[in-house]
Amino acid sequence: MNPNDPTQKMSQLVAKAWADEAFKQQLLADPMATLKAEGLELPAGLTVKVLENTDKLYHLVLPPKPTELSDDSLDRVSGGICLCTLSDPSKDPYHVRWSDPSRN
Repeated sequence: MNPNDPTQKMSQLVAKAWADEAFKQQLLADPMATLKAEGLELPAGLTVKVLENTDKLYHLVLPPKPTELSDDSLDRVSGGICLCTLSDPSKDPYHVRWSDPSRN
């Protein structure tokens, strides 16, 4: 496990927000300052918005539309969707399941 891996760092921040209500409220209220205080280097000009899913509300984040995809990039994205889940998929109501069971 690489502690500098951005995906792992984000997973750690999510876990911290789940465990610490004050941290979660701080993250929701001022994500830029909170992420910086947690040691994340954010590019100049970047704005971060933190949203919380609930049992009644799910946010679907659309990535920016690419202006042009290379053949290699197109091959990588045409394989489907990739979502991060931090819990047991069988108990996660937001876990995406493929219609083709071999892809689950």
